[in-house]
Amino acid sequence: MTDSPDKKMSRRSYLKYIGAGAVVVAAAGGAYYLTRPPPPKTVPLHFFTGESDPDSIKAWQSIYNEYLKTHPNVAVTDEYVAWEEEDPRIINLVSAGTPPSIWYCGDAVAAEPTVRGWIDQDAVGEVVAAAGIPEQNRRKYQGKDFIAPFMYEIVYMWYRTDVFEKYGVQAPKTWKDLLDVCETIDNPTGMRANAIVCGAIEASMEYSAPFWWGNGVRFMDYKDGDWQVTLDEEPYMSRAVETLEYLYELHKYSAAAPDWSYSELLDAFSTEKVAITYYIGARVLNVVIDRNPAIEFKMAPFQIPCPRENVTLGGIQGYTLFKQKDPEVTAAAKDLTEYMLTPAGVMPFLLSVPYHEIPADPKIYEDPTYLANPRISNHKDIIPFLKEMTAICRNWTTVLGPDKPLNPYLYNLCSEGNRLGAMQEKRVAGQESETIVKNAAQEMRDQLAELKIET
Repeated sequence: MTDSPDKKMSRRSYLKYIGAGAVVVAAAGGAYYLTRPPPPKTVPLHFFTGESDPDSIKAWQSIYNEYLKTHPNVAVTDEYVAWEEEDPRIINLVSAGTPPSIWYCGDAVAAEPTVRGWIDQDAVGEVVAAAGIPEQNRRKYQGKDFIAPFMYEIVYMWYRTDVFEKYGVQAPKTWKDLLDVCETIDNPTGMRANAIVCGAIEASMEYSAPFWWGNGVRFMDYKDGDWQVTLDEEPYMSRAVETLEYLYELHKYSAAAPDWSYSELLDAFSTEKVAITYYIGARVLNVVIDRNPAIEFKMAPFQIPCPRENVTLGGIQGYTLFKQKDPEVTAAAKDLTEYMLTPAGVMPFLLSVPYHEIPADPKIYEDPTYLANPRISNHKDIIPFLKEMTAICRNWTTVLGPDKPLNPYLYNLCSEGNRLGAMQEKRVAGQESETIVKNAAQEMRDQLAELKIET
């Protein structure tokens, strides 16, 4: 069943001209029949993504421009929008009957369009099969792939090793360790201990999720054949209150920022305002190298401590294909996507911001081209850590594990109004944690009633 945002998509049939025109050519000695094929058709592809980082854009353009050298009949129009504009733009394109051909996104973002029937899962499955994607990296809905993955984005923490050495503390392993370290190294008039986001902003959702999940909080569970909100049910209610109180305590040792945007998180660490920060991937490392190389070898990553479940937030990133009216567009989109999953297509992107994007295929770590990058080779000690993080990461669609059906709702419920950060912001403002959790659960139920998808 295909679900359109405001109306059913019309079905249109296309006649494909196949044949040859016979032209009689007069010549001395008789008539000759020359078969002339029709001129080659230009196949238009629309590449779309909510990743608008200049380095990533440059990498993608180099990838498909190289592909176009041997595929002159394909024309690519690319569109890069800000993260918060991604979902509305997709809805507008699908509503207009002009969905993108190829969409680079995360599995959490692709879940709802998949359940609504907008994604060509057969085409995606053929791409995945051709690329030889390992089973553990595949994301499926009703037994079929809905995204062709090639890398992970994983949330973890970075710390200043020299500061830790100065105070005689180690990388934290538990919640208590982290709180004790922050109390020990925090300097209210100088370098603060951490950069904890407690505000209703985008960054708060991604970076606080491992704290909630690692403490065994389930915002939703699959019961009686459907996804239901369970945040205010025990034992999750008590764990949610505990998590909110813990983040409140961490916030006491945090630097202040106008809104804790992504750029402010990067700036706080690279300019030595904080000794601990968290981020998706190793963009922190790359920003430090570019802005403050003096501390490049005075930083290291560590996992966000997990009291109950050893898990972190890690999204599969990759390509998915929308259903198209023209089968030639589908065929060309599949072919280009298969190319983008080859080493020639993967490497420029992985090296655009080294270590930020974690290869889904561990063989990449041994690839000579990959290791030749100086930022990779100078920090090879990070690779074992990244492999450990890859093994425990889950995303919004798969947070309860592979034995549960795909959850197309959780991402939207937690990102609405940046709910996780809004809960933390209310606690910092003085509201009681129990009240905050109960109200959030009810808000999620109200929103879920509007989001329910008929399948």
